[in-house]
Amino acid sequence: MFVDAGCFMDGSTGWGLVFHNQVGETIFSACKREFISVEPIVAEALGIRWALQTAIAQGMSSFCISSDAMNVVSCITKKGTFASIDIIAQDCRDLTSGLTNVSVLFVRTEQNDEAHNLASLAKFVGNRSWVGLAPSVSSFSSLADVSAVVCNQYGSVSALA
Repeated sequence: MFVDAGCFMDGSTGWGLVFHNQVGETIFSACKREFISVEPIVAEALGIRWALQTAIAQGMSSFCISSDAMNVVSCITKKGTFASIDIIAQDCRDLTSGLTNVSVLFVRTEQNDEAHNLASLAKFVGNRSWVGLAPSVSSFSSLADVSAVVCNQYGSVSALA
């Protein structure tokens, strides 16, 4: 599964989550929006925790979560530490402690485009889920400005058009 976060200019934060089956087909898509303003690294950590909670709620015990937030993945896997997310990272580790086989991996941003699209889509549709593929954010772009601040693997921000 893939997860991504987006910090919107209106002060809200959005997340996108995509589940793939063993052959790489999208079987579940979801987005979530909350009216909280957090640092990008915190948004990414909260996204991974949401992905874990969602997978557990679906009865999954063996899965891989992929994120383009390198610093967050390093903190969760105990290869680094960041005071601003240490508590969330510990919560993620606690969530996985009773599961069979869970890994959290770093992927390049271009490998995370479906989750990125869903994080952007959250600005328009709020909390939604789909069996299979979700609609593209471009189908909503004429409704409002899609500018957002996107959290990248280094915890810094970049503009999203």
